[in-house]
Amino acid sequence: MNLRDYLKDLVDNLYTCARTQCGFCVYECPVRRVLGFETYSSRGRMHLARGIVEGNVGLTEKLVDIYFKCTLCGYCEAVCALDNTRIFRNVRKFLVSKNAVPRIHREIRDSIVSSDNPYSAERRAKTPVQVLPPRKSKTIIFLGCTIPISRRQILLSLKKFMEKSGMTLGYLGPDEYCCGLVLYEIGFEKEFLEQAEKNIKSFKESGVERIVTICPGCYIALKERYSEYFDVDYEVLHISEYLYELMNKNKIKYRKLSGEIVYHDPCHLTRHGKVVEEPRAVLEWLGLTVLEAPHYNKYYSRCCGGSILSFYPDLASEIGVMRLRELLSTGAETIVSGCEICEIALDKAAMRENVFVDVLDIVEVLSTALS
Repeated sequence: MNLRDYLKDLVDNLYTCARTQCGFCVYECPVRRVLGFETYSSRGRMHLARGIVEGNVGLTEKLVDIYFKCTLCGYCEAVCALDNTRIFRNVRKFLVSKNAVPRIHREIRDSIVSSDNPYSAERRAKTPVQVLPPRKSKTIIFLGCTIPISRRQILLSLKKFMEKSGMTLGYLGPDEYCCGLVLYEIGFEKEFLEQAEKNIKSFKESGVERIVTICPGCYIALKERYSEYFDVDYEVLHISEYLYELMNKNKIKYRKLSGEIVYHDPCHLTRHGKVVEEPRAVLEWLGLTVLEAPHYNKYYSRCCGGSILSFYPDLASEIGVMRLRELLSTGAETIVSGCEICEIALDKAAMRENVFVDVLDIVEVLSTALS
C-alpha cells in the first residue's frame, strides 16, 4: 500500500493546504518554535505528505524524524479547518508499514506488548491492589499506566476522595490493561487493536457501564478511539466531569479553599476531548481563583511537550519550559491540570528553570478540601 491508500479521503486536504498557504498553523506550533524550521510545523508536514503521495519525496531518516517529532497536540487544528493530526497519524501508519520507525518508538511498543505499560515496568507495578483493591461495579475508575507507576500521590488522593465522600468506584485491577493510545498515536494499529480488545472484553465480563478516567489519554482512547473500530456500550467520563456532576448535585462535602491557581489545559482533554469548563468550575466551587495563561488557554492552550517526553526528552523539555513561563507569568505559585503527563512535564520544566512551583492534579486539590 502507498500513502494515498492510507489517507484515502484526506488527500484533498493536502492540496487545500498547498493552495491556501495561510500559515496559521506555523507560528505557534511548539515543535517549530523550538527547532526553528517550518518543515516541523503542520504546513510543512502537509507539504511533505503531498510530496510522498506524488512520488516526489522518498522515505529518508530525516522525513521519519519530522513526522514522529510532532506532539499531535492539535493546536494546528484549532486554527485550521483541515484534519491535520488525522493525516499525520495515517502517515505514521504508512511509515510503520515500511518499517520506518525510530528505535525508541519500537521499544515502547515492545514494552506495552510485553509488560502492559510503556515504561518497561513490571505489570504488577500498574495494578496497585494494596491501595485500591479490585472491586466489581457498574461504574469503575480506569487508572491507566502512569499514575500507579510514577504519580502515586494522585492515586492516594483518589483513595482519600473515595473514603471521605463515600463515592466508591469499582476497579478492575489486573483486568485493566494499557489503553494503547500511545500505540494508536505512533502508528502501531495492530497492537493498539489488541489492547482495545482486551479492555473491551474485560469491561463486558465485569458488567461495566460507566468508566471514570484520570488520564486524558485513556479518556480519549476509551471514548473516541475504541469506537472507531468497535461497538462500545459504556459511558466515559474524565474525573473532572465526574466531580462536576457530583458537586453540582451537592453530593460531596468539602471545606472551602482560598488562593489563586493557574489552570493548564491538557491537549488531549481540551482540544481532543472538548472538556474545558468542568475542571474550572470544580476548582472555583472549591473556593479557588482560577487564573488563565495570557492568550493561550482553553482551546488555544499551548502544549507542554508531555506527549513526546518518553521519545524526545530534550525537545519536550524546551516545549515544557515555554509553557511553564506562560503559566508563571500570571503570578500564580500553583499550577493545576487534569493530566498526570502534563504534571510530569511541567515539574521537569520547573526543575530545569530552577523555580519552585506546585504542580497538582485536580484530584490532589480536591483531597486537600475533604475533611
